[in-house]
Amino acid sequence: MTIKDALSQGISMLKRAGTESCRLESEILLAHSLNRDRIWLHLNPDLQIDPSSFLGLIRRRASGIPIHYILGRREFWSMDFKVGPGILIPRQDTETLVETALDILRTRENRNPMILDLGTGSGCVAIALIKELCGARAVATDISFTAIRMAMENASMHDVGNRFYPVTANWLDPFTPDAKFDMVVSNPPYVAEKEAGMLSSEILEHEPRRALFAGPDGMVHIKKLLFVVPGVLKKGGWFLCETGRDQGDVAQRTAEETGAYREIRIFRDLGGNVRVLGVRT
Repeated sequence: MTIKDALSQGISMLKRAGTESCRLESEILLAHSLNRDRIWLHLNPDLQIDPSSFLGLIRRRASGIPIHYILGRREFWSMDFKVGPGILIPRQDTETLVETALDILRTRENRNPMILDLGTGSGCVAIALIKELCGARAVATDISFTAIRMAMENASMHDVGNRFYPVTANWLDPFTPDAKFDMVVSNPPYVAEKEAGMLSSEILEHEPRRALFAGPDGMVHIKKLLFVVPGVLKKGGWFLCETGRDQGDVAQRTAEETGAYREIRIFRDLGGNVRVLGVRT
């Protein structure tokens, strides 16, 4: 079978399965199966190939498995991160959290900040930060050992393993008030349970629910963190937390209720949507 014919068959199979971006995903999966890039495919449309591996990937994708789990990786902050079942797939929206953290940290006198990443998942946020800030170190927690193991692999892959300290833990459980960080970041679960029907079956059936949902209003973890994080922040330290686009007002009011923060700010993404709550002790 030629490359052109294999792509045509892949597109047809994904279209019947109701998959969006059929052509793009077929090209990505064929290139992956041949260990080539997509440009090479277009330069060699009539080349004969064995399509068995490719069609196996197409069948997995047609069954609803996220393409990033099939590929075993996801790009975030222009870096590739290993991902797999049981680990939340990094989203571009979360890059706003990284951008905001970098903007703040680069204006501070301390060029060797200690960062705490709560619910690290693949490690993408913490690793992106310490990759950008050569003197920074990060402690990263997650309740899932699978996630911690993957985060360790990602840190090693990006040559920051010596500044990345993973801990299998539930939020701040292992830390005492003696542990003081310059910044705490988190992309916690914040989807309201009542909004489950708004998510695709691909997300609901394959990505970890405990990394997505946070009670009836999606605010369970954000509210808890706002009350306990001040105990591990240095004076003047920041806590940056990703939120849903409709959660900014509630998050701000909760931060005010704690009485622990001198500054409370909302940061928006490129689309103008509320994306990050920032509070400073």
